Amino acid sequence: MTHGPFAKDFSSARELFLASARDAGASLDPHDSPVEGPRGDFFPTDVAWIGPEDAWKVFVAVSGTQGVEGF
Repeated sequence: MTHGPFAKDFSSARELFLASARDAGASLDPHDSPVEGPRGDFFPTDVAWIGPEDAWKVFVAVSGTQGVEGF
């Protein structure tokens, strides 16, 4: 599944992210993309929330938002 510190593809990277989020006790909220990739694959955006949902301060980290660095 991985090659060194990086996953070999988007699907592997996503599974690692989801597993890590679950291990951290995060609630997960996937959002499907309306656009298919060049091989007919899909690239959902996964949101992981850790902590109280009514928090008045939050830290937001965004990764893989465009192009080849996506996964």
